[in-house]
Amino acid sequence: MPEESTSPVKFQSKPVPKSTYSNSLTKIEQLKKHRKEKLKEKSVIEQANSKILKLTTDSRPAHIDRIRQELAEAEQNIQSQQFKAVEVPVAKTECAVRLTTAAILREDALVRRQQQREVELIKEFEKGLYDSKDFDKWKDKQHESERIAKEMQMQQLKLQTQQTLFTAKKAVQHNKQLKFKETSISKEEQKQRQQQKQEEDDSTLEKKKTVVQEVQLNELNAVEAKKQRKEENKSMAIEMNQSAQRLKEEHERQKIEEMRQKKLLIFFFEKIWCSPFFKKTLGERQFDPTSTADHRLLTEMSLIELQTRLAHCKLLHKAEVSHKKKQIQSAKKSKHQILMWKAQNLSKIRNLRKQAVQEQKIKNDAKLEKLKAANQSKQRLFTLHTQQLYKQMEEAKLMEQEDTDIKIQAIKQQQKKLTQIASDNDRRKWQSYMQSVQRVAKEHQTKTENDQNAQLTLRSKEAVQRIKNNTIAKDSKARHLKISDETFGEAKQAALETAQN
Repeated sequence: MPEESTSPVKFQSKPVPKSTYSNSLTKIEQLKKHRKEKLKEKSVIEQANSKILKLTTDSRPAHIDRIRQELAEAEQNIQSQQFKAVEVPVAKTECAVRLTTAAILREDALVRRQQQREVELIKEFEKGLYDSKDFDKWKDKQHESERIAKEMQMQQLKLQTQQTLFTAKKAVQHNKQLKFKETSISKEEQKQRQQQKQEEDDSTLEKKKTVVQEVQLNELNAVEAKKQRKEENKSMAIEMNQSAQRLKEEHERQKIEEMRQKKLLIFFFEKIWCSPFFKKTLGERQFDPTSTADHRLLTEMSLIELQTRLAHCKLLHKAEVSHKKKQIQSAKKSKHQILMWKAQNLSKIRNLRKQAVQEQKIKNDAKLEKLKAANQSKQRLFTLHTQQLYKQMEEAKLMEQEDTDIKIQAIKQQQKKLTQIASDNDRRKWQSYMQSVQRVAKEHQTKTENDQNAQLTLRSKEAVQRIKNNTIAKDSKARHLKISDETFGEAKQAALETAQN
């Protein structure tokens, strides 16, 4: 290789232009004078075009007296005309009242006050007619009857509250039992699923082991093995989808059972609302004790009844809220379990895929190592053949000229045989080698490909240069030994083709 020669670099500076230092003080002063003259000319032109201001008095009218006379005549005419005054409206002493809510309530209050006064007067009159004993007896009887009625109402309310509490406790116990049963069933199902998964995993591992052994024994049938793996993966995916569908169906069944339980509870609460006590107090009309829009609460029900009814409704509302919260929590737990199960399945599938990829990488690396070893052995054989040829050529120089023709013919025959054998074997092996290398190179990264290509190009260049040098030496030797140009050209072409391959 010729050595690289560096050429010296020369830098040339550009000359300074003459225009940079051409100005002088005289020129600068002349420019200033020229500018001042232009400004003076502009000021003169502006003054000539401007208008001069003049002070004058305003021109006033001379017909002021005539205008004053016209104004006086107009005033006289206005005074002479008599205008009719507008009559004052008559105020009505009585007017119709509008039927508004305020007016109706006001009149209703006045009527009630009059009725109360009349009732009080009648009561005073009755007191004067009768003795107080009869009135006191009648009053005591009414008080006792009211007290007895209130006690009965309180007892009925207590009994009803006890019944509701007892039924609520029963419902809670029933729900607990159902949940315990469901949890036990779900645990058993999970255990069965885990056992099935373990069995499936063991079966898949055994299948993979058998597949790996078959691939190691029969590398030529790698395509069929890949197809089998794809089919197995498809079957595994189908099984996973079927299992997921089963879980969905079970989840829907659980939802249906929960809805049935909810309907039973709603039916139970409706029965409580339709009890005979509430029908007697409220009648056919529905009543919401939490709403205060009705103004007839005090007329229909007493304060004690309202308080007890509100407390009862609050208890029912709390029970409903707690039941809903529990249902939501159970649904969330079931969803969380399903998601965890799916995540575990996905992680297992990913691990299996990673293992398969790693196995393929190991196989490809082993193939590359084998191919490299074969290539090195080929190169060694080629160098040995060339060395043997060179030795034979050197020995042929020392032989006598009489035996040269016989020896040269033997050497030619050996060269032809070697070239034919090397060309045939190298072509076949090289074709198989290139096919295998192309398959492996697609899977490897681009960096390794570039490095290998660079190394191969360097080696091929070195081999070509060596062969060229050797051919030059062979030419000189062939001249001394009187070898024909045709046979030497054929040997040279065969050597070049093998080196390039």
